[in-house]
Amino acid sequence: MITVFLSGFLFGFLFGGLTLTGLLKITAFLQLKKLQDEYNSTYNEIISLIGTNSVKFLSRYNDSVTFRVATKTKGKVDMIFFLDKKDLCLFKKGDCVLSTQYADKNIIDGICQKLEDSFSKDMKDCVIIMGNIIDRKTMERINPNINFAPAFPEEVSEETDFTIDDILDRINQVGIDNLTDVEKKFLEQYQKDQK
Repeated sequence: MITVFLSGFLFGFLFGGLTLTGLLKITAFLQLKKLQDEYNSTYNEIISLIGTNSVKFLSRYNDSVTFRVATKTKGKVDMIFFLDKKDLCLFKKGDCVLSTQYADKNIIDGICQKLEDSFSKDMKDCVIIMGNIIDRKTMERINPNINFAPAFPEEVSEETDFTIDDILDRINQVGIDNLTDVEKKFLEQYQKDQK
């Protein structure tokens, strides 16, 4: 009798434990699915807003570009686009309210591409200050009287004739790492000719 009782108790305990574990897994799955749906819904809304007045370029600092986005679901948020990682984060009043952790990668890739296509002029209209890339509009608000050298100068034609003074002026303006490929080739050839 005790054996039957213990067997029944053990079976009930194991069955209850397995049932509880299963229910917890189902609950966790449903919560994750709900979170993924929320992320994807918000990011789908954002991709539909790019190209409208609801998305505005604010600033660029090195590989981080900030946009102001007016959404229905989150209100006004600042969206940081990390150029080097092709990733996004949404901030509201300084707090991160959404990352891309649970969002569909294709949606995020679409947003990044659409931002690059729609705002490439703003993201490239930058200057170099002490080795940092900063958008020109921000720097002109800080000091409107300085003529800043562009961080991303227009590519120079292959036919352009440089002098070493031209190249040294460009190095002084933008740094040697930010010379165009044509300018770098000229400098390499100049150095070879001097040997």
